Amino acid sequence: MKKKLISIIIPIYNAQNYIEKCLVSIENQIDSGYEVIMVDDGSTDDSAKICKYFSKKYKEYKYYYQQNSGVSSARNNGIKKSNGEYIMFIDADDKIKKNCLSKCRTLINDNDIDIIKFLYEMNSKILKRKIKCDIFQNHLIQKDNFKDSIYKELFKRDIFCSCWGALIKKSLIIDNDIYFNEQLRFGEDFEFFTNCIKHSSNIYLLNDNLYIYKININSSTQKFENKKNIKFILDGIMSLQMIEDNLNLNKYNIKSTEKSFRNIYGIIQRCIANCDFYNYTIFIDELLKNDIINKELKKFSGEKQLIIEQLLSKRKKVYIKYKIKESIKKIIKMYL
Repeated sequence: MKKKLISIIIPIYNAQNYIEKCLVSIENQIDSGYEVIMVDDGSTDDSAKICKYFSKKYKEYKYYYQQNSGVSSARNNGIKKSNGEYIMFIDADDKIKKNCLSKCRTLINDNDIDIIKFLYEMNSKILKRKIKCDIFQNHLIQKDNFKDSIYKELFKRDIFCSCWGALIKKSLIIDNDIYFNEQLRFGEDFEFFTNCIKHSSNIYLLNDNLYIYKININSSTQKFENKKNIKFILDGIMSLQMIEDNLNLNKYNIKSTEKSFRNIYGIIQRCIANCDFYNYTIFIDELLKNDIINKELKKFSGEKQLIIEQLLSKRKKVYIKYKIKESIKKIIKMYL
């Protein structure tokens, strides 16, 4: 029986420090019968050099360059360039385990599966952890049962919030015109993947940590410039609302409040860590003036409401931290 081709799509932007490890993890796969679509989103470092080396070494590795247009555009371009029956997304700073493709292939050879979703490991200098989820029991879930399993888990944790860590039938994407929303800067992969869920007939939940997610502070999802923070929060709110509407989750009384809280909390925390007093004050003032964000904040109650209020009131602490830094700088200059 002819192997079903798997297209691995990697969006790349200034990834010279880690793209080689990503590509080597694919090179080391037990399985064959795949192609690698490397989409360079206008990198200005040596990413292209590394990718071109692999494309010359292996015919399965294909390199494409585009003007910088964002990760969603790069992924969409990758979908259009792909030739496989199934698609897998990998971020340039991540890796897959050597048995990832072989495990997935065994399943698609024996079953007519629309989506395989598998678990991942978090990997950083300070944190290494295998993500677990009770509903991942190595079984195929039919659409009629999504509401009692997958839908209930959507917003509780971040397993379903990414397009990576999954194998998706390409015809499902093409036939239903599912592409990444290029206007969203945050939550675009969650919105894409739930669109795939919406149009799928079944999903196999594979209880194996086959994806290695590297927490990279310089990645597009970790490095938040202050002027873009409001945009990130608004896009997060918008994408969650789109997901609720697309899956008709109100029918099952499933709300995205928990996920929205984690999004907003995370962005404010990073802003506190990285902004000086003036930028942080501007950010908070703009946040509190925004009607859409204020409406979302009012959804939080109890402990969540208290946590957000404490974060928003940290302007004084940030100011003190800023003044201390400025004083230290002045002292250093005096003795230089």
